[in-house]
Order: sequence, then structure tokens, then C-alpha cells
Amino acid sequence: MRRFPNGCTTDKHQLYGPFMAKLSGCIFKIDEDDYTLLKRAKREELVLQGFSDPSDKDVVKHITSHEVARHCKRATRGTQQTEQLIRDLILSLDGEKGTYVTIYMRWVIESMFVLTYLHFHCL
Repeated sequence: MRRFPNGCTTDKHQLYGPFMAKLSGCIFKIDEDDYTLLKRAKREELVLQGFSDPSDKDVVKHITSHEVARHCKRATRGTQQTEQLIRDLILSLDGEKGTYVTIYMRWVIESMFVLTYLHFHCL
């Protein structure tokens, strides 16, 4: 994951943050049991703050990334799933030449993907 920013054109690009967040999501998954407990705790917190019967959507909206990082375990996905998700992410940002300024340099990202692929099984 740390190699991919080297293939980006700049960290100031408007898609850099979302790209890195999605890249992290391609590699790691959050433990569902922990996330369910966090949602239950957040729901109770919202009720105490005066929300009457908050919906699941409201509860999830009020959970911060800091809370998820603090209270939920993360695990790596399987090799094949990680590979496919990263490929899909890269392809989703690959537009026609001249359509927009791409977030990454294609040849650099492709060579990094090949090098990184060799290490997917280490995750």
C-alpha cells in the first residue's frame, strides 16, 4: 500500500484522499462483530443525546473513522480478493486520455502493481 502513492501524480489531487481510502478498503476489512457492537453503542449514545429511535443510516452517519479505528479489529482480505479489488480500483480511475488529469501515472502504477502482486500472499 505504501508503494502506490509513489505512482500518483501528486498528493494534492482531489482524488488522492479517496483513492488512498479505497486502496485501504481493498486490502483490509473490518471485523463485522466489532462493527455491530460499535453501532449498538453509538445507537445508545444517540438515544441518550435525544435522538428518538435513530435509523441504521443515522447511526452509521454518526460513527467516525476514529471510532472505527479504535474499536474495530481489521484483517487483511485474501490474496485473490485483494488483487481483484485493487485492479478494479485502478481501472475505475483510468479515463480516456485528455478527459481529466489522472491521479496516477499509468506505467508507474502498473509496474508497482506487478511488484506488489508478488507480496500479496504476505498480507
